[in-house]
Amino acid sequence: MGERAYIVTQSIKKLKKEEKEWALSPQGFKRVSDDKPVDISKLPEDDKGLYYKDEPYTTKKLQQRLIITYSPKYALYQKSIRSKQIERAQAMLEAKSPQHSKQIRGDTAMYNVHCRYPL
Repeated sequence: MGERAYIVTQSIKKLKKEEKEWALSPQGFKRVSDDKPVDISKLPEDDKGLYYKDEPYTTKKLQQRLIITYSPKYALYQKSIRSKQIERAQAMLEAKSPQHSKQIRGDTAMYNVHCRYPL
């Protein structure tokens, strides 16, 4: 591709098995600010840093690098969203409200579909 540079995002779900295991492993991350190695499973919950790991990801024709990023702040945000959705789903179960026939993205009814026993 000459001297051009580009960035492409890809879902971890669509990676090959070896790359997926590497991407999901908490070891091998570095802090963006100083490249210090960090195990992200041992980070405190209030950490606001940004972490990454990368490795060569070369195909037949292209020289590429696979870069994985992790933000504890964003992970905490996602966790809070999921917990609020679960709380709303539990409230729907307790109220025995009818399930929606049409599911909307982010709708708490999606958690009720597979729940056969009271929580």
